[in-house]
Amino acid sequence: MHRQGMFSKDGEIGDETKEAIKKFQAAYNLNVTGEPDEATKSKLKELSK
Repeated sequence: MHRQGMFSKDGEIGDETKEAIKKFQAAYNLNVTGEPDEATKSKLKELSK
């Protein structure tokens, strides 16, 4: 996920990124946590194929 620019240089996820993750999770019927959990990373990987 670092390659997609989801983390700042310090490795922390900011508020805007958390909101973007929540929107992505909601759009794909994932558990909305705002965190790049395994289900979210799996969906991102699936969509990048």
